[in-house]
Amino acid sequence: MLSKKSIAILLTVLLVITAFLSVEAKAEPKFVLKYSVAAMPTVAHAKAIEVFTEEIEKLTNGQIIVETYYGGQLFSQEGQQNAVRRGALEMTNTDLNWLANYVPYLNMLAAPYFFKDYEHMTAVMNGDIGKEIADDVAKKTNVRMLSSWYMG
Repeated sequence: MLSKKSIAILLTVLLVITAFLSVEAKAEPKFVLKYSVAAMPTVAHAKAIEVFTEEIEKLTNGQIIVETYYGGQLFSQEGQQNAVRRGALEMTNTDLNWLANYVPYLNMLAAPYFFKDYEHMTAVMNGDIGKEIADDVAKKTNVRMLSSWYMG
């Protein structure tokens, strides 16, 4: 069962994606998103990815298909992050520590107790500050942050 936090994260990601998608079905060819995940399919955030996949396919009337590869099938964890940067992979999960290699101030966001709780993190990362951070990360890494996950 997904937690409220996982559902909130999933809904945030879906809102971002649906903002760019047409609701009407078109006779266009299908677009395939490859999503590489280092984790095994039994962990909580992998379960959220399954729901994400189903929702994307439903919201796009099957025009966007998400192929999810678990457990390093395509790339190692660092390899999948670099593949996204190069454009060889559409989606992955990453952490702020990896992104901090390119955007050093992100280390402070990953520090224990930087955020009071889930609501505080969500308010910051989904607000104006989070948008500025996402834009800066995109400029410096060629990676667009869609959402933030609360892992603790």
